[in-house]
This record gives sequence, C-alpha cells and structure tokens, in this order.
Amino acid sequence: MHRGRHPGVRPHSAGDLCSPGEPRNVAEGSGVYKLSFNLFFKVKSTQGNPFFHTFRLTTTMAQVYDVLILGGGPAGLAMATTLARQACSALVIDGGTYRNERAARMHNVPGFDHVPPADFRSKLRQDLEARYPSISFQDATTIVEVRQRVDSSSGGGYETMDAAAAAAAATTHHIVQNVTAAEEKKKLADARFEARDEQGNVYHGRKLGIATGVRDKVEEQVDGYADCWGRGIFHCLFCDGFEERGASSVGVLGVGLLSAAPALSHVGLLAKRLASRITIYTNGDAALAAALPAPSTASATTVETRRITKLAMKDYPASSSVIVTLEDGTTREEGFLASHPWVEQGAPSLAAQLGLEMKDEAGGPLVVLKSPMGETSVPGCFAAGDAAAAMKSVVQALATGQMAGAGMVFELLRELQAKDEL
Repeated sequence: MHRGRHPGVRPHSAGDLCSPGEPRNVAEGSGVYKLSFNLFFKVKSTQGNPFFHTFRLTTTMAQVYDVLILGGGPAGLAMATTLARQACSALVIDGGTYRNERAARMHNVPGFDHVPPADFRSKLRQDLEARYPSISFQDATTIVEVRQRVDSSSGGGYETMDAAAAAAAATTHHIVQNVTAAEEKKKLADARFEARDEQGNVYHGRKLGIATGVRDKVEEQVDGYADCWGRGIFHCLFCDGFEERGASSVGVLGVGLLSAAPALSHVGLLAKRLASRITIYTNGDAALAAALPAPSTASATTVETRRITKLAMKDYPASSSVIVTLEDGTTREEGFLASHPWVEQGAPSLAAQLGLEMKDEAGGPLVVLKSPMGETSVPGCFAAGDAAAAMKSVVQALATGQMAGAGMVFELLRELQAKDEL
C-alpha cells in the first residue's frame, strides 16, 4: 500500500497557541486545512488479472489562529509585529483600502518622511514575511460578519469546513472524513471569534484585533470635494501643506468637523503659518460666521460667508491648487484647502455585530478602550489605530497597535499558564 500526500497541501503548526510555523499567504483561504491521502490496493479480478484500486481519504481541519487581525494598515501591522515577537500566530485580513491612499506621500513619520504610503505598508509587511513565520496574510478580502463565542468552553456552534470543497471528486472512490467531533471541538474550544468574508470563507481566532480604521465621509460635503480630497484638500496640516508653503492664499472650509468655530479658528492658525493670506469659508452658515473672532487687518484673514457651489482641482498633479466657485459664480484660487469631514468607522457593521461599546468624539464614532493595552468592552477583543483614537495619525496607529498586540500576548500567555502549558 502506498500513501501519498495530495500535491500542494501541507500540514501547518502556526495555529497552535503561540507556536511559530511556516510563513504563508492564505490566498486560497478559508481558514480550513484539507489533507488528502491516496490509498492504493493491488487486487486480483475474478479472472486472476491484477489491477490497482484507489481510495482517497480527505480530512478537513479548521485553522485556529492566536489572533485574527482585521485591517492591514499601520495599526494592524504593528499588532502583528508585536505578536510575532512572542511567536504567536496571527492572520492579518486586509481589505486593501486605506484612509491615506489618496495621498501621494506621507509626512511626520520619522524615518519615512515624504514616502508614498503604499511603500511604507509594503516595508512593514516585507519585514513580517521575511522574519516572522507565525504571521499570515489574507488579501483583498472584506469581512462581512464577526461572531463571538459567548461560552468559549463549549467547543461547538461553528461550521468548520466548506462542504463543496470537501466533496471534491476523487480518482475512484472518495471517502470524506470530517474532523468535527471530539478533535475539532477540542481545537475550537479556545476559538472565541469567528470571521466570515464576502466569499464565504471562515476564519477562527482566540483573540480579535480591530484595526479597521475610519472612513472620511467626503461624499457628504460640497460638490467636487471628493475629487479634491487628498490632492488639494488636506485634513491634517502636520501631514500635508508644508510642501505648498508660501502660497499667496489658502482656504479653510467650515464644514464637517470644522463647522464649530473653535475648531475652525484653530486650523486657521495652522493654515496661516503656511500662506500669506487665508480665507475662511463658512459655506453660507451665518451662525458660524458670527461665532468666529473678528479678524484684524494685520491677520491677513478673510471670512467668506457665501455658499460654495463647486470645488475643482486646477492642474493636478502639477499643483495642489483648488478653484472655489461661490453661489454667485465668483471663483477664487487657493493654494490648497484645509478641511476635516465627518468620519465613520471603517467597518461599522462589525462593531455592531460584536456589541462593542462606542462613543462619539472627534467627528465620529470611536471604539471605547478599557485600558491603554487596547482592551475593548468585549473580552478577548482589542482595538487600535484610528478606529479607537481621537487624534488620528500613522504614528499613533503604530503605537496603539503595538500596545494592543502586547495586551493580546499577555492574555494568551496567562491562559497558557492557567492550563500549565506555558
């Protein structure tokens, strides 16, 4: 009898609690391992002629990671790096959309100043793939459902295999053995979280890291705003604007988060540092205009109260200049516009599914953290980055991602110690 492993299938240990394994990208991934064995028997026919009879045994086993990380931006990659340093396994599920993807270059990140954001993410990921075999990636996937096991000791309640894949045709006779009884229950007993993507693939993890960031609601602003976003409209004047310094005039839009006078005045100070003159646009909001401090002649500040009907880039990418069209047809050219729209969670449905405690702050909903280590209101679920921070930046995302990663490591190790398995 000959036993051969099915081509392209390999056993793996990265799902074992805090045990390193072989690096991989779960490109075909459903979080399920399928092991196939061909069994060859030499038998004789009734006429005495020998021939081979083949059976195929297929076994499916769920892959359980120490941590499922939702989001492949700075916070998620920092989580993964910290987990990797203690040889914990993690699957980074990356939907491929990022808040700063419209920015040509990123700034105010030491060591990566004036670097394209994609290059920054690529470097972080390359380091993980080159050095840390316990970290895996699932790309271009959107998680549509996350479930929490309320009683993690029960070991039941999750569907752990793709039935269509398990029923694939064999050579002669196909025997399918589903490991869903005692062994599978034991393996899944510690899998507190289950995530399902838009293709129907299911992933299991003992802990869950939320690093899904936020989304700027640019579509709710002035006509043309979305097209100018990240090109001539900058929401952070520490990240952008310096390269346009010395412009004869720049504008500050009193919409979204800047529709409150204190915030609008504050950003006006930052803008004035980079230009000869600034124009504060209240977009027809008379109450906002009245609440602003009266500009002095020396301040070179103009308050424009007429409504804006359209925004358009002048000659991008040659410049960041924006043409502002007012309600009476008047047009003005600004070197750039400073504006901060309202934001929403990058994955709002997932927060609701988990029942995460939220709060409204800094222009939109934030995940409430229970400690500096990133713990949320849901046991075993940690959050970091823009999804949980009022002050949103790449450096903040890296720092809080590292803290959340350490928090998850501490919990995993305490659980191992309690079972005398450390």
